[in-house]
Amino acid sequence: MWRRAAVPAAELADRLSRLAELHELVYRAKHTPEAAFAQRPDLQELFAASYSGDRAFGRTVQFFQELDEVNLEAAWRALLCPVLALHGERDWVTTEDDALAIAALARAGCSLELAGVDHELREVEPVLDAVVAFFGELRP
Repeated sequence: MWRRAAVPAAELADRLSRLAELHELVYRAKHTPEAAFAQRPDLQELFAASYSGDRAFGRTVQFFQELDEVNLEAAWRALLCPVLALHGERDWVTTEDDALAIAALARAGCSLELAGVDHELREVEPVLDAVVAFFGELRP
């Protein structure tokens, strides 16, 4: 998001460093955003739109705290079923390499880059087409 907004490199580095500090407080130290901002008010200005009260990106931070404790590589390796790892070209949260890594970890994984799709997969048609094709290939 900040890269698309042409935030200068030095400022981008500073923002990412401050975001890492917030993540450390919320996800590792298990604070709510409210408690983290009370401890570090300087972080609130940049991140209050996404972090407030006990929520991060509209979800309870407990979800992200529990996810942070999971060994995701082991979880992907343990799956016995086929895996389709989708990535949208407009996704600024994850990268195509992340989807490729998931596909490589899974026993029967593949990945697909979707044109015009963001992290939340809101462009329904390309997502639906990819999922239908994936399941179609699994049918005997």
